[in-house]
Amino acid sequence: MVTILATVKGNKPQEQTEFLSLLCNGNTRQIAAYSKGNGYIKLFTLQDYINFYHLEKEYNSFDITFDLYNDDAALEEFIKKTIFKTI
Repeated sequence: MVTILATVKGNKPQEQTEFLSLLCNGNTRQIAAYSKGNGYIKLFTLQDYINFYHLEKEYNSFDITFDLYNDDAALEEFIKKTIFKTI
């Protein structure tokens, strides 16, 4: 189950970050979903988001469409197959 923990508006129009939590098989992962309003979302682990947005260090992210992001079941499955595998 994916839960939105917080939504933070950015400095630019339509820029937004949502902080998510996903519970899967007894494990919980926190994720950041960053959008510039261009139809795509960048998904990060929290550390990769900090590296990208605040520290200007190397980071890993997954670019997905806004449609995938808005489909709860598909998003949950995508996160299980990608972010849970990389942590």
